[in-house]
Amino acid sequence: MTDKTTTIPVWEPQPGVPAAALPPFGVVYAKARRTAATQVAIGSVITAAGLALLFAGANAPASIFVAFLGCRILLSWVPAVVSGIGTKPGPAAMFELVLVDPDGLVARRGRVGVRLPDGRWLNTRLPAGVRLQLAGQRRLWLLRRGDRVSVVVPGIVLVWKGRLAAAPVRGAKQLPVIPRDVVPPREDRVLNTDRRAKVPTMLIVVLLNVISVGLAMWAVVGLKADVVARTVDVDFAAATAAVIAVLGLLTAMHTLVGVVTLWKLLRPRSESSWTELPVLDRQITFSGSFRAVLKGHVRLPDGSVAGFRTSKVFASLALDVAASDRLWTLGAARLGVVTIGVPGYPVIGVARFRPAPDRAPAEPAAQPAGQ
Repeated sequence: MTDKTTTIPVWEPQPGVPAAALPPFGVVYAKARRTAATQVAIGSVITAAGLALLFAGANAPASIFVAFLGCRILLSWVPAVVSGIGTKPGPAAMFELVLVDPDGLVARRGRVGVRLPDGRWLNTRLPAGVRLQLAGQRRLWLLRRGDRVSVVVPGIVLVWKGRLAAAPVRGAKQLPVIPRDVVPPREDRVLNTDRRAKVPTMLIVVLLNVISVGLAMWAVVGLKADVVARTVDVDFAAATAAVIAVLGLLTAMHTLVGVVTLWKLLRPRSESSWTELPVLDRQITFSGSFRAVLKGHVRLPDGSVAGFRTSKVFASLALDVAASDRLWTLGAARLGVVTIGVPGYPVIGVARFRPAPDRAPAEPAAQPAGQ
């Protein structure tokens, strides 16, 4: 079966280029690793401070709130640090392209088995949207280190760990080849599967935020009681209560954002078409946690030129746009805030379009992909 989305260029490992120089292990990886390490350090200090205050006999609600805040940070960032340990390849390592046979892909829940040309099996864990993409696309890249491998799929600047074995995971069932035709966003199976898979994680985030707000309120009330009972220094207690109240307010605002995001994830997409826009020029600025800001100019369907700037989107989306010099919007392209993505890939983001009256229309710039 022909993959119809192959007509849409996306980021892929470049043949002959050492893996250490590619985005999954280059600037994107380095910034993400530094961000994760910094957040783990901050979370550790906050958790230790909360526990120290608790054992020192300080106000119990305030101490528990501080410790919980630190644990939340650790819960969010420790997995990122652990997943990055031991994944960076040697300076001369090269990715190996694997074309998967129609009957060579099996899965059990999140575990995926891929039969390799030598008869062995790659066993790895992939997100739901990526599994569905692979079920239709049937190609990936490996970086071997003995029986351990790094796995990359087209259009996704992330690396998953895997192992080589004589057989796939027990109980895995064959995944059929699914169509990869370009369809409207509301019918895009990869996009919609990825949205549904994010719901449990967002529910946990909202729940933890609600608990944080409740602990903040408890801490403020507890500090007020201590002040009334004259068991603490009034000025210190007031300052501590003010800090906790501000953190609680910020968490409440984040909770509201999470609820809105959850509602958007649960709501079916309504866009009936994609709009393809030529990119005239663009610039990518990478930040931590595999994120990037993409800005530049595009030509709208009416021939006018608009400037655009994304929010902090996943680096995969930014590099996919750079690989094709095309920007895809879900629904009609218009000035203001729009949703952008790539048909058939679990990458999505938000961009703002603005008028660019001083920018003369031009042909898309010929720039190396991923720069």
